[in-house]
Amino acid sequence: MPANVAIMDDDQPSVARIMKSLQRDGYVVERINNPEKLMQEVNSDRIDVLILNVEATGRHRRELLPMIKRANRLLPIIVTSSDDSIELATRVREQGVFYFSLKPIDIAEIKLALKNALNRRYTRHREKVNKVPCKDDSILTLAAASAMLNVSKATVSMYARRGELPAKKIGRMWYFSRSQLLEWFKLHATQHQIDFGTLILETMDEGVAILDRSLKIQSCNTSYLTSHDVSRENVIGEYCYRVSRRSLKPCDESICPVRQCYKKKQPVKCMHVNFDSDGNEHYCDVIALPVKNKRGRITQVLEIVRDNTEMYNTTKHLNWMMGFFVHECKGTLGTAMMGISALTNARFARTIGVQKRNEMLLSALSSLKLLYDMIRNYIISYKGEQGTLVCQTKQCHVEKDIIDATVREFHAILKHKHMTVKTTIQGKKTMDCDPDLIRIALSNLINNAIKYGTSNTEIQCVYRTSNGMCELSVFNEGIGIDQDKLEDIFEKYVRFSTVGMSGTGLGLHVVRIIAEQHKGSVRAESGYVIDNTPVVSHRSDMRPGAEKAGNKRPKRFARFVFVVPSGTHRRRKEVHHEQQEENFARR
Repeated sequence: MPANVAIMDDDQPSVARIMKSLQRDGYVVERINNPEKLMQEVNSDRIDVLILNVEATGRHRRELLPMIKRANRLLPIIVTSSDDSIELATRVREQGVFYFSLKPIDIAEIKLALKNALNRRYTRHREKVNKVPCKDDSILTLAAASAMLNVSKATVSMYARRGELPAKKIGRMWYFSRSQLLEWFKLHATQHQIDFGTLILETMDEGVAILDRSLKIQSCNTSYLTSHDVSRENVIGEYCYRVSRRSLKPCDESICPVRQCYKKKQPVKCMHVNFDSDGNEHYCDVIALPVKNKRGRITQVLEIVRDNTEMYNTTKHLNWMMGFFVHECKGTLGTAMMGISALTNARFARTIGVQKRNEMLLSALSSLKLLYDMIRNYIISYKGEQGTLVCQTKQCHVEKDIIDATVREFHAILKHKHMTVKTTIQGKKTMDCDPDLIRIALSNLINNAIKYGTSNTEIQCVYRTSNGMCELSVFNEGIGIDQDKLEDIFEKYVRFSTVGMSGTGLGLHVVRIIAEQHKGSVRAESGYVIDNTPVVSHRSDMRPGAEKAGNKRPKRFARFVFVVPSGTHRRRKEVHHEQQEENFARR
């Protein structure tokens, strides 16, 4: 079923361009011009993603954001604006939007944000959310307000018309704020037979349960049921550890916040690892608050569960990254700093020759480039995992824009290791790709060839086009790759060898990410070769007498082949499609 996308923007050319592009991709797109219709669509949950333009002068649209989020807090909102002020961006992000994009609008950027927004929305059990709308502090319809107050819709409507009940009318429909209704209810609680404590629990976004001394659940709010993916009839009267931890036995008393709360007679907080119905771990902060009677005796405990899995994983990742970065930078920066510091000493510089100074400078430059590549590869890897890496394809000249520009970066290092790069171009010299990403991929391949290659050898860089595919390969003689590792070396943090070699093990992983971004692939080859022929996978496969011919010994090699579509076929289809649309418009 196609996703429904709503757009609210006064820029008609921009809206027309977005609608045309999204409709071509199969989305159902609707333009909305007024807030009343927008709120009707939001409350009826007919929108999957909202694209909302917010300008500095459009104050009413900024005020719409919290109202929309209260009505449907799971609705992803993509905000666009031509105002690049930090104040606007901060204010909009604080209101819980999914993505903020500056004008002029980049269609590819909007499509990527739209895809990620839909993936996130559909993984949050949309069917269950639809069954319990308005479970948080949100905007309520007349029917929801009537059900909450246990009063007929006619009575609620009458109170709203008289001004006795806080409400706002948009078009023909009444809307109510849950928090304002609760305040009103407090003043009229004696006139209505309803459990006010339950209402308070329902206004909380976090999962809350009320437990007795035996750890049985007496009551809970809807957020608690949703977070644990259970129904109310299966929770009330059940032990808390069976619901939250999916365990048959209670927690040890020392780590059970509820029992500690009863024992210490004060609030207790701890972290638990809970499991959902699929067995996935969730790192939750559990807060136990005592509920006391007039005599000060604890009768129940209010347990609040906050799922901090995302924050926990982020903190864990940042701690690991910091340790990893410090470990890798220690030796790299140390070598560069020692060399540069020595060269700045005029007395020391006079005692060594020009050749030695050049070698020290080359060594420092190599260390700094290694550090630069490490940081760059980590950023590309992180963006690839998060789905935020954007491939901006355009036509470029392979030899000038990619190969020559990349090889120039390694001029000093190649000279230091007495290696050269031979470039061969076969076929068309143009390529449809993201030149920045392709240069990074080629840089990583050449860097591997230098690092694991043999000094005084030639690195072969070959580019060829065939059957709508572009192939870029890098060949070098060196330590080679074991046959059982030809696939594993593209995994994260995997290296050829750790003996005397520095590096992060991210270079080839980034190459694979870039290839996949271009709808392509990368593969590794290795074996033995004599005078570049024949190429075999194992030394035992060498031709009889080949090792003795001309006193030549077989040498190991490694070759990486990076293959992506040329883009010519796709471009022809797009041109043909545009021509068809033009012909249809003329008719």
